[in-house]
Amino acid sequence: MLVAKEKAKTNIGEYLIYMYQIEDLIRACNFDAEKIERTLVNQYKVDEETKGEIKNWYLGLSELMEEEKVTKAGHLSFITNKTNELNDFHLFLLKGDKYEDYKKTYQNIETDLEAFIAKQKEKEKNAIELIANAIYAFYLLRLKKTEVSKETTKSIGLFSTLLAVLSKYFREYEEGKLKIYE
Repeated sequence: MLVAKEKAKTNIGEYLIYMYQIEDLIRACNFDAEKIERTLVNQYKVDEETKGEIKNWYLGLSELMEEEKVTKAGHLSFITNKTNELNDFHLFLLKGDKYEDYKKTYQNIETDLEAFIAKQKEKEKNAIELIANAIYAFYLLRLKKTEVSKETTKSIGLFSTLLAVLSKYFREYEEGKLKIYE
């Protein structure tokens, strides 16, 4: 909860990937409230009131995941909605005249993104969801100490750069420093 709030304000791309991890951690606890508290909540060294808020946050997400039937795979609707909003913003930046740095960053990943898309079973995902999924999958492979090719590592680096630049612009937009309708 504490990390999620901070990331949601400062870096929306990191927030999405962090929330993917939270969903998987809740799944790993089998939606068991005691296990969630023991494994996830008790790791925080905070006062009891804050720990209670963190517990309620995890348990609320757990219940929501069950309600939305994303217990095995998939993402909560609010995460999917935020990803879609970020993709719409991504498309806005690509069309705008003022964002040449973003367009250039995107051009640097287009070939790698197309290769990644070709490997996907589901073709309807948007570019930002695909990028976030690729970064998260890479993160999981690294956690498992699975060997990853240099090409994949390079692609993920490029995807991360794009997501960072997109997040910077999105933060400016949310702070009112960047207007999309002028």
